[in-house]
Amino acid sequence: MRRTLLLFAALVACSPDTFSSDDGGGTDAGPTDSAPNSDVIVSGDAGDGAAPAAWQQVSSFPGSGETLHGVWGRTANDVYVVGEAGNLYKWDGNWTQTGTGTSRLLFGVAGDAIHEYIVGQGGFEDVVSLGNHTVSSDGAGQPLYGVAVDGSGTGTVWGVGLNNAVVAYNGTSWQNHSAQFGSDRTCYAVSNDLAACAGGYVRNVSSAQDIDTLAGSDLLGIWAGAAGVVAVGKNGSVAAMDPSSSWSHWEAGTGDLTAVVWEQGRIYATGIDGNVYEGALDLTTTLAFGGFQGTKIGSGAALRGIAVTGDVSNRWVWVVGDAGTVYRKHL
Repeated sequence: MRRTLLLFAALVACSPDTFSSDDGGGTDAGPTDSAPNSDVIVSGDAGDGAAPAAWQQVSSFPGSGETLHGVWGRTANDVYVVGEAGNLYKWDGNWTQTGTGTSRLLFGVAGDAIHEYIVGQGGFEDVVSLGNHTVSSDGAGQPLYGVAVDGSGTGTVWGVGLNNAVVAYNGTSWQNHSAQFGSDRTCYAVSNDLAACAGGYVRNVSSAQDIDTLAGSDLLGIWAGAAGVVAVGKNGSVAAMDPSSSWSHWEAGTGDLTAVVWEQGRIYATGIDGNVYEGALDLTTTLAFGGFQGTKIGSGAALRGIAVTGDVSNRWVWVVGDAGTVYRKHL
């Protein structure tokens, strides 16, 4: 069963370009700013007497001015950020910068108990283990935008990207799986084995199936877990699936939403307009969504990546974006 609900009557026009790259394979140009809809509370105004979100800038970040696309963390003090020129940054209470064997633009980072996995321009993949790099090419030759470790127990690492690019790492080498998919569809992010793709589709990369969420707009970010699935995208699209595989879609009245996580009944999404949007999202069969509220981060530079790190007693949500933006909030 699929259900479609409109949360706001008006939408804001915004640029279709979200990813930036100088790769010859034809990635999109850079983002443009789009103002949020007036129905959404923005710029730190919590409304209804609530306290504004306590977002904190993570100080002394060495990549000042750099465009940052991805963030992932193993613990509260074991966090990784990727950006331009092949740079990988690690936070352990202080920042450390290291190369990754490439000078290419990096789009995504994920990991497991031992390794970090990085993807970027031109079909670039990197496996990092205790500072040692294993760089390879999968043969897809296309920019890879998202990477994730499949949490179903297989341990497969999935990468997705431009023009149907789907790759998998089996612990030894990267393999090109693009030919398994009949439709030529760009996917921008992946969580477990589900990818957020163009045209409002969610792609199951392990079963080679495309699922139409009826969102219509390109989906740019996704979170998938035992509780369900949440995807966000252009024109403020929000799509969610409950454990019974029922989908609902909302139009949140914002600009493009670039990345998303779900945590304890709440959705956190980054915006191309420099806001982090938060709201309640019940992933039971009711799929109730409401109270979507924006907080302007720092100078308002475009935000592109989000992750939740830490344990039950020390849990943080991190966001990264343009101009070296790195902020976090304690949950």
